[in-house]
Amino acid sequence: MKNMQINKLSSLPIHEQIIDDIKKQISDGILAPGNRLLSVRELATSLQINPNIVNRAYKSLEKEGYMSFCMEKGFLVKILKIFRFQ
Repeated sequence: MKNMQINKLSSLPIHEQIIDDIKKQISDGILAPGNRLLSVRELATSLQINPNIVNRAYKSLEKEGYMSFCMEKGFLVKILKIFRFQ
């Protein structure tokens, strides 16, 4: 996972910025199926945000089929979407 940056002054909510960034990384091939994402706590710490925000983004990505949670490994990229995210 490449270094993610968020804009706390943006009108786009932070959890949506995280979702968009991860989708783009998947679309661009930076994140491939089976790649492990940072834990909720790790990403929240690196972005200096509340872990609940990261959890909300991860749960949304999981629901959309982009990632899955594995108890032993954490959150993993599940599928590579065919379309390119814009």
